[in-house]
Amino acid sequence: MEENLTINLIPVNSFVFALPDLEEQVIEVNVNYTRDNEGHINSEAWLHSSEHKAMMFLADICSFADNGQTEDEIEDRLLSYYNNSEIFVESVRALINEQLEYFSIDEE
Repeated sequence: MEENLTINLIPVNSFVFALPDLEEQVIEVNVNYTRDNEGHINSEAWLHSSEHKAMMFLADICSFADNGQTEDEIEDRLLSYYNNSEIFVESVRALINEQLEYFSIDEE
């Protein structure tokens, strides 16, 4: 039995910035965001440290209503959100302090 599948492509937008004022370690933040079919903007902030070349760590997520914002408005809102997010700051601290277990999921 052959089924027809509909594939919906959802573009992913992204921007990258480096965290300031770190002594030896360079930490870049990759923010990816999408506009879904249900009227939301969903984003993920990923940390990439110069100390861990092939690894990225999920720092925080954010979701809000898509009210027709421009790309610049979305980026400003996401920067404001992550700048004020306790989870984001805790994730950055964990990476700086090499507490990588912070990013592990305990499945017990």
